[in-house]
Amino acid sequence: MEVITLTILLLVSAVFHRTGFAEDLKTFTCTVQNENHPPDTHDDPFIVQYIFPLLPMTCSENKPTVTKLFISTGSDHNETNGTISFLNQNIDDIFFSISPSEGIYIDVPDTAVSSVLDFIGNMLLNTTVVVSADETVRVYVQQYCNNTAVGSYGQCSTTYRVRGVDEIGREYWVLMHYFDDIAKIAILALEDDTIVLLTPPSYSTDDTLEVTIHAFQTLYVGYMSDISGTKINASRPILVLFSYQSWNTPYADYICASLIDCLDDVSRWDRHVVLYSGEWWSWQHATYKLLSPFDTDINVTSGAGYTEELSVNSSEFIIHNVDIVDNDKGYIEFNATNPILILEISYQAIQANIVPPLARDVITEVTFPVSTENEWNPFYLVLWLSNGTRATDVTIDDSFEFSFEEYSDMDRPIIISSMLTFDFTHKINTFNGTHILRAKMHAQSDFAFSHFELGNYYVL
Repeated sequence: MEVITLTILLLVSAVFHRTGFAEDLKTFTCTVQNENHPPDTHDDPFIVQYIFPLLPMTCSENKPTVTKLFISTGSDHNETNGTISFLNQNIDDIFFSISPSEGIYIDVPDTAVSSVLDFIGNMLLNTTVVVSADETVRVYVQQYCNNTAVGSYGQCSTTYRVRGVDEIGREYWVLMHYFDDIAKIAILALEDDTIVLLTPPSYSTDDTLEVTIHAFQTLYVGYMSDISGTKINASRPILVLFSYQSWNTPYADYICASLIDCLDDVSRWDRHVVLYSGEWWSWQHATYKLLSPFDTDINVTSGAGYTEELSVNSSEFIIHNVDIVDNDKGYIEFNATNPILILEISYQAIQANIVPPLARDVITEVTFPVSTENEWNPFYLVLWLSNGTRATDVTIDDSFEFSFEEYSDMDRPIIISSMLTFDFTHKINTFNGTHILRAKMHAQSDFAFSHFELGNYYVL
């Protein structure tokens, strides 16, 4: 048995300032037992880039969750090699190799996914996944119930991008779209003696929870209520995963409400947020939840001429509709006096997504997953591009043949969208100084003459 030491570079603090960010860099190591690592692949150890737990989906008839990882890399380096390790579990490491600008799907063993399903309360989990590589990679998780194919009758599925160890922080807030059933939070510590504090919203009857957890442990907390407005603080950096599902929807025979995603630390939130409101939102209005840690004033406008002034109190959330008259000008813009978190709720109020912050790195390419099963629903890609750039500087799968619709002007992030041909993966490249600030994927279907967003998620 070979023992490998993995080196982790961690941002110990990312404290929000109005003028920027203060960051301290710390290095530590973890040791994993590796029985399957190919010999002599590298002189240096792989760098750990992702450490995260896997929560199961709640599937009908007690069917287990199918879980896949999608790992992609860029074109600016040679072949990328790495490993997937399963700490505290009797599972061999999985070695992977990826060609430049490509991605691969990897099946995750069932035993690597937590078996905790419908537990209300808190407990510690030890099912931790570590992804390390010799070049920079992106990691996505895809899950669905194995009694049905993704996108078919009775669908329940999710896709989300895992946050890397350089994206985590110490303060998080929860927003969700609640029907019933259990809302779940999973909090992973990267260092010993991490004190975690969960403060419920003012309207809640839940108690404040304080727990000390150690490196690579995950604190699981299950609630039978809407926990929007819950604040999560930690004495050391943590990764936070949020999970919610319900089959008690107006179209429960067809689709469940599902959202599993990593939350973003408050230091990464934006004051200026531009959303796309296309045909898969309501034909009359867009619905959203909004929260800020501070007393905040917000100016809301849309491309159709809608305008409104809103205020939100510290630590409280509001639910609001924005009228949309002309979907050809389908964007909604928020300008706030403090950082804000937004949950967008789709047409028929079935699916919801937490809007991630705009990318702060210069991103000119990304390879991302679509559904591994869904071959008959149309797919749409929405891109937010840097100010002053053009849709003609974007290729999909190395082709300029895709037709983009544009939804905003040159004074704000450019929003463009295009229908995609079916494939298991797609690749975006930009040129002439164009940067990708945000990307979203939709898989749209038509059940009971109503449009649903199936498997929609934010690529970036």
